[in-house]
Amino acid sequence: MQDLSDLALSHEDWLMKRVLQYAKDQGYVKYTSTLVEAWRTSIVGLSEALRQSVKSYNAAPDFGPDEDFKKDSIACFGILEAQRHRGRGITLTMFLGLMKYYRQSYVDLVMTKGPGGPSAERNKLYLERFFDRIELGFVTEWVQQSENELVMELQNANRLLIPLRFLRQNEMSLDYNAQHVPTLWTRFVICWMRIELLPSAPGNYRGHIIN
Repeated sequence: MQDLSDLALSHEDWLMKRVLQYAKDQGYVKYTSTLVEAWRTSIVGLSEALRQSVKSYNAAPDFGPDEDFKKDSIACFGILEAQRHRGRGITLTMFLGLMKYYRQSYVDLVMTKGPGGPSAERNKLYLERFFDRIELGFVTEWVQQSENELVMELQNANRLLIPLRFLRQNEMSLDYNAQHVPTLWTRFVICWMRIELLPSAPGNYRGHIIN
């Protein structure tokens, strides 16, 4: 697979112009840098990851259901990209969508500039699995982060519900043990707790602005 790596490394300008054109045609430049050097840097990073991958895989890097992508050199590239892009506010669909055109650019290179025949099909399959692993690494990191945030949200919600449950228990106790003591005030406090501490609608919390 060394020929594939050499082909990519010797055509980085070609790849940069190709993916940039795809990004312009499909409207991705609205959300990304239009500086040529920024796109060149991304191609250099991908081509270097490809060069490193051929040292570990002599054929298409297939994967199975029990794969640990955190231990895979190719997928780790996607994991690092997930950490970088998530912090910048890039969405999962936006990243994966643009990555499809990076993939297409490398495939275009193989089919137009590389050797034909069986070599072309072999290199194309390698690229497909190479980008599959990057995307799986990215999604693995993204989903794990989402799960951690969900746990935190549930923990916060549970802490808010504790005083509400306590007041409900007190209301029941007052009703049962002191029927002559008005419970209107307790009910009023419970209603206030519902308004102030619980979200009025899914995804619309106090202090949180929906972008």
